[in-house]
Parts: sequence; C-alpha cells; structure tokens
Amino acid sequence: MLRVSHLGKSFADQTILKNVSFELDAGEIVFVLGTSGTGKSVLLKLLVGLLKPDAGEVYFKGQELTQKTEAEWNLIRQKIGMVFQQPALFDSLNVFENLAFGLRRLTQLDEYQIQKKVAAFLELVQIRCDLQSFPSQLSYGTQKRLSFARTAILEPEILLFDEPTTGLDPQSTYAINTLIQKMSKELRVSSIVVSHDMECAMAIADRIIFLDKGEVLWQGAKDQIRHSGKDLVNQFLMDLTL
Repeated sequence: MLRVSHLGKSFADQTILKNVSFELDAGEIVFVLGTSGTGKSVLLKLLVGLLKPDAGEVYFKGQELTQKTEAEWNLIRQKIGMVFQQPALFDSLNVFENLAFGLRRLTQLDEYQIQKKVAAFLELVQIRCDLQSFPSQLSYGTQKRLSFARTAILEPEILLFDEPTTGLDPQSTYAINTLIQKMSKELRVSSIVVSHDMECAMAIADRIIFLDKGEVLWQGAKDQIRHSGKDLVNQFLMDLTL
C-alpha cells in the first residue's frame, strides 16, 4: 500500500534522515521507534507532504508522491491522514464543529449525513460529552481522542500517528493504544505510529522499524525484535522489563 524508498532529508548541513526504506501493507500497524531527535516526526511529515525530501521516493498504491503539487497533495491527504502529537483542535469551534469541519469542506454530505457521521465517529472513539463543549472544557485525553476522530472521519486508507501517548497517564495510554487497534480493525486502515514507547509498540504493533541517527537500524516483526542483535534496541527492551 505504501512504499518508502531510500528517503533522505537534511536541514542546512544537518542530515535528519538517510536512505530510509520500508513498506506498509494493508491493515498493518507499524511502529517507528527511536530516541528523540532521530527523525521520526520528520519522516511522517515527508509521508504526508508537509516536507519535501532531498532524496528518495514515496509510493502510495503505486503512485509516486514526492513530486506532487500542493493541490494534488490536498487530495492525497484525504487518503493519508495525520494525527499530530498535540490535539491541534480548533479552539474556537465546539466538539461537533471540529468534526464537521473537514466534512463540510471536502465532501458533498448534507447536514443530516454530517450529523450522523459525527455521531458515529464520536461513538467509535468513545467520547460522550456535550457536543457544544469547546476543547478547553475537555480533558487532554478526550482532546486526543477527538483529534483521532477528526482525522479518521474523512475515512483515509492510512493513518499516521505522531507520538499519540505523549503526556498521558498509564490508564489513558492503554486506552489510546486500544483505540488505535480498534480504529485499524473497524475502519480497515493501515497505521504508522511514531513513538519512543517500546511498551506501546510491543502491545499493538505488527511490525517495528527502529531508527537511529536518521537511518533504519532494524526492522521486522515485533516477535523478532528480541533477537535483533542491536545494542540500542536491546536497551529499549531492557527499559521495558525494568
């Protein structure tokens, strides 16, 4: 479904990503792990066209993306949706209007259809609150789930998550992990999750890609990672067992 080939990105004289290659199959949940500053979030921005690579290609269903215009990318982003690290909700819009925003701009649905779809996606992410509430009136965990729903409501084929559990307590972290699994299954989407949280990866990933200094240090099925032979990967695993 998604193929990344020899992707590279630098800012000035600093190399952020180098020769990154991997594939995402239909229905997979792939975690991209690594220490802070190793290029994980930059990778997601390249996959959704917010940054342009210096080298390499990105293919979505056989179509090369890196040379697309911004107008073309706006259409592609309806198929590749990104959930940012912060909820990034519209503070001046209530819960309903936040979810309806994309539907009104990008679809031909009438108001009745929009209302039904908003209700369905609020149910999917298990939000039960006054639809007239504003983001500032909601807990941080609820804001995160609302941001999931806002991205998923356009029914993309791929969901990109940037550090989805950052700032959450253990109970909320578990709930978010469960929600990513649920959305992948019920919406039949593929997911790439950028994280530094090995526990989350071992809980829900199908495959893991480990970045170090902007390069792929190791990738494979999660049940193979204990045999990676890589010191940095083993350190993450040691932290998991402490």
